[in-house]
Amino acid sequence: NLFVIDNIIIPTISHFATQGSGGGASSIIDLELIDYLTLSSGGFGVPHGDKLSSVLFLSLREGDREKTVMKATVSATQFGLHIEGPIGKKASYLLTARKSYLDLVFKAYNMSFAPDYADILGKVSWSPGTSDRVDFLTIAKTDRMKLFNDTESDRLANSDVVFGNQNMVASGMTWKHISQKYFTLVTLSDCYGEYDSFQEPPSGPPFFSSTSFENELALNVNLVAYPTETTELSVGGRGVLTKFHVHLRD
Repeated sequence: NLFVIDNIIIPTISHFATQGSGGGASSIIDLELIDYLTLSSGGFGVPHGDKLSSVLFLSLREGDREKTVMKATVSATQFGLHIEGPIGKKASYLLTARKSYLDLVFKAYNMSFAPDYADILGKVSWSPGTSDRVDFLTIAKTDRMKLFNDTESDRLANSDVVFGNQNMVASGMTWKHISQKYFTLVTLSDCYGEYDSFQEPPSGPPFFSSTSFENELALNVNLVAYPTETTELSVGGRGVLTKFHVHLRD
């Protein structure tokens, strides 16, 4: 699966995703921030022809350019804070932060472990002129598994499971230029993911432990030209610098 948010490719849009896949328990994107989305499940275009499952494009709206808006939310699993507003006459911002309280719920029900997660999303949109727009986007998440090894029974139950902690930060800048004859889209992005997996016995050193990180620095350039009223010419390129490291301990 491929996830693209404001022309920035990120590995997952979910909390507690399995490394290398797109699944997960809860979305890191607040649905109220989505302007529009497109989903393709086959017949992918040239830029994404190597995908096997789906391509999901998410476009996030910009912040309110007229007034400052603040809102607090509480759900069955998390609480959050949202704020947005203008920055001068040519820019706007929006910021959301959410934190789960499942550890309190699981602890109250005498569970031996509990998922704990948090995420933050910030976007700044700037229009220096009528033909140009620059967007700055940052998305970060942290996922933790809290172990309540208060009793021997809890420690024994937790020793049968491989747990994992995750951190991810994705950020980027996109420049859009529109004229009557052509459209230019340039995005510089950086995405970092850190994964820690472990399995602990009731006592003593861990059965298994691994730490890995992956980092991708990418530059996307796309140009769509209209030489005539009935002709469209599209050309683009993508350059990527990737780093990956795995450390196993057993």
